[in-house]
Amino acid sequence: MGRNTTVLVIDDSAVWRKIIRKRLKDLGFIIVGEAADGQDGVGKYISLKPDLVTMDIEMPTMDGLAATKRILEIDPCARIIIVSSKGDESTVRKALLIGAIDFIGKASISKVWDSKLKKYVKKAGYSQTFKKIAGYIKDIKPAKLLAMIVSKYSARRKKDGYGD
Repeated sequence: MGRNTTVLVIDDSAVWRKIIRKRLKDLGFIIVGEAADGQDGVGKYISLKPDLVTMDIEMPTMDGLAATKRILEIDPCARIIIVSSKGDESTVRKALLIGAIDFIGKASISKVWDSKLKKYVKKAGYSQTFKKIAGYIKDIKPAKLLAMIVSKYSARRKKDGYGD
């Protein structure tokens, strides 16, 4: 199922790293590394460049929210799933606003884990195409991008005969 999708597991609990690693391996994902805190996780992300990261929230040295933010500053295309027992609405919202792509509660049943993880299997060419697109727009300021979109939209409406 997860064939060719590499994963970095970041969690301060050795027991939970083992559980997450087993769940991912059972789905066919390739575990390329593990880290016990956010700071080590950021370093390993840089060196390993995995397709996917599972990230706990509460960890020593650097928590999961800070590590997620740092990884996304380094690589805006990083795909990070928060896997945590701290699943209150505020924390989940913060993680998703920072840029995490999903949240899995550690206490969730196997079906929830499987259905969520299956969505992130690497599609052929997906990662490279997404990184290429992100590279093109990386340096464009939001206001400039919005102006470009509005300009294209206005030109299209005029072309289609809708006027201004």
